[in-house]
Amino acid sequence: AAVMTVRLVTYLDAEFLGALHAACFPDDVWDGAAMAALLATPGTWGLIAADGTCSPPEPAGLILCRSMVDEAEILTFGVRLMARRRGVGRVLLNAALRHAQAQGVAQVFLEVAEDNLPARSLYADSGFAQVGRRSGYYQKAHAPALDALVLMKDLLANEY
Repeated sequence: AAVMTVRLVTYLDAEFLGALHAACFPDDVWDGAAMAALLATPGTWGLIAADGTCSPPEPAGLILCRSMVDEAEILTFGVRLMARRRGVGRVLLNAALRHAQAQGVAQVFLEVAEDNLPARSLYADSGFAQVGRRSGYYQKAHAPALDALVLMKDLLANEY
């Protein structure tokens, strides 16, 4: 297994996060300016994972969240193509859930495309349950819009 390092993002990471998000989601790019605006929003925080077996460490994935009182939402969560299927997502998600729990968050919410089976499997393994559905939430350029499943995890019942 790869040696993963995970760290909290800072405002100075905005451009880097934009490039990393583009590598994870070529069809839905959030640029540096969008990341800077997001990071300036109260309650927004995130983590970056890097593959420590590379020198310098290769950025592998990111997760950005927003916490408000005792709830948090995962805003975006991606792993670069070259780093997929190596446990990066699981490491990042668990680190984010620990961080949220330490902030006093009780429930974490997210939306996932109905057809994103790898992500749905990871969330199910991590204890997320479906609590809703948003019809046509993901608009596609050359395909029908996809429903988003709204998932929630109760952090009070679990330890990380």
